[in-house]
Amino acid sequence: MLGFDKELEDSRIQLRSSTGVATEFVLLQNEPNPWSTTTSIGMLLPHKGEVMLTIYDATGKIYYKEEKTFNKGYNEWMIEKTQIESNGVYYYQVDFDTNTQTRKMVILK
Repeated sequence: MLGFDKELEDSRIQLRSSTGVATEFVLLQNEPNPWSTTTSIGMLLPHKGEVMLTIYDATGKIYYKEEKTFNKGYNEWMIEKTQIESNGVYYYQVDFDTNTQTRKMVILK
């Protein structure tokens, strides 16, 4: 389901069933954002599967890329500043099955 935030930009709204299980893949905004030491990237998965996380800058330079297996439901991917090193604006892309979603994050000192 699509909704709109206060700036009328597309934003995804996830509806959960009464069992709390995701019915589709949803990538959540990292928390906290901006961040300085660690951040958590949350996602809802409709079934167990391989998830690829790629973090890159505005030029497309990749700073982090890894694949993990996650279970059905809510999952988190923890990222530490030591894995990226530089401050600035980055994008994180998560690929799951045939779905790709991207969000923006900011790393501060």
